[in-house]
Amino acid sequence: MQSPKPNIIARIALASLYLLLLLYNCHRYILKVNFTGTSPTYSDTPFFWKILKYIILIIILAVLYGVTRFRKGIKTKAPIILLGLLIFFLIVNFFNTIIYGIVFFDELEYQIYFLLFLPFFFIDTRILDYIQDKLPRLLRITTWFLVLSQMFVVGNYFLYGRLPALAFESTLVRFGGLWDDPNGFGFMCIFLLYLNFIGKRYFVCLLLLPCAFLTYSLAAFVLLVMGFFYWSGLASLRLRKDMVLMLALFIVGTIIAVGAYFDRISAFIKLKQRSIGIHSSFDLQFSPIPLLNGPLQFHETWLYSFLFNYFPISVFAALLIFYFMVNALISRNKTVPEFYVYMFLVGSCFIPFMYDFPLNCFFMMFLALFFYQKERINNPV
Repeated sequence: MQSPKPNIIARIALASLYLLLLLYNCHRYILKVNFTGTSPTYSDTPFFWKILKYIILIIILAVLYGVTRFRKGIKTKAPIILLGLLIFFLIVNFFNTIIYGIVFFDELEYQIYFLLFLPFFFIDTRILDYIQDKLPRLLRITTWFLVLSQMFVVGNYFLYGRLPALAFESTLVRFGGLWDDPNGFGFMCIFLLYLNFIGKRYFVCLLLLPCAFLTYSLAAFVLLVMGFFYWSGLASLRLRKDMVLMLALFIVGTIIAVGAYFDRISAFIKLKQRSIGIHSSFDLQFSPIPLLNGPLQFHETWLYSFLFNYFPISVFAALLIFYFMVNALISRNKTVPEFYVYMFLVGSCFIPFMYDFPLNCFFMMFLALFFYQKERINNPV
């Protein structure tokens, strides 16, 4: 029996939340703002624009929670464990500011988002059922937004020479759609590529693949491989026939691309060597307890800095992440929320996606949906 729809105000709030997450970053490309140095024609994002998303997000969520009934929560200990970890991380960040006078804003940001989205674990089930019901449509809208925005940005470059962020005419021009974020954009393209492939929308896959390729994001290429391991059934020794087809096409396409564009691929690898060196240089200072030997540290590989910053509690969190990822690979009941969480955590081993809006906010929502779906499977009505 399908749950009744939430009231009209809640539905408007959810639609507004989706539009915020999908469209907010478009101001980067339109206004030519990001960080100084991302492109010769770009400037720093004004402070007002930096905080605007928080203001809008808080208002939307306040309205949503205000018109929604709450319940006792999902019948697992996950929300309580997550809340406990979140409180610990916030306390560490507070003392980091007090002791060292340094506000690690990016680290605080995803924790604030998690705090804002935590009520999704306890919200009226009508909201979660409604999101699940609308999810296929929202993913289709997101797919076409990514494809069309990438086409617009690429066309604008070749026709008028308009450089996106992280693009320099003399070197590598990376395209991240209207988000102006090649790594985050590439992540979403690969995520949606697999969902469309599973749904047998092969034409859409042929549009998404070059969109992902034009980001020149090594993380996106790694996620393409890791997504294959998730859907292929290799972990459970049940290889899907459609994945065999995809693997064969990928191998043939790779051979053709290497043969046709060997010089360009070699030049690309040389250009990315510095980035690879930064991501693979593990030189953080170990501290047996947080903040003992210095302030919180940053590393391009988020999971690595997370382990050092919050040791030894981070080891417990890392084990939970590892447990989830193993179960996701061997699970026979593949779901969209589980796939997103899996890809996000895999990507965080290479890129600080936890600091990447809106990917981090989608992560919070999909995590709540994952636990809700898991409860529904284990405890059917």
